[in-house]
Amino acid sequence: MNNPLATDAMHALAAPSAAHWCGTDAVGRDILSRITAATRPITRSRLLAALMTEPVLQIRGLTKHFPVKRAEHHFWRCARQTWLHAVDNVDFR
Repeated sequence: MNNPLATDAMHALAAPSAAHWCGTDAVGRDILSRITAATRPITRSRLLAALMTEPVLQIRGLTKHFPVKRAEHHFWRCARQTWLHAVDNVDFR
């Protein structure tokens, strides 16, 4: 993977090739590297959300048939607070 910030004036506006799969922009930066670098934080946050949500949903499925609405309410409140605390402490750099 090329450095998304590296410039190369000799290859500015180059067409897609083996070296630059999506081509380069007007400054000579690799477009695919820039797309990958820009979407990395989003990908990480979605993976984190999936990994944190699955255990909560498993517990919810196990306790779904118990008629304990008050306990369920407290469980979801705690889960929501835990989720918000975890997301606030993630460094997406």
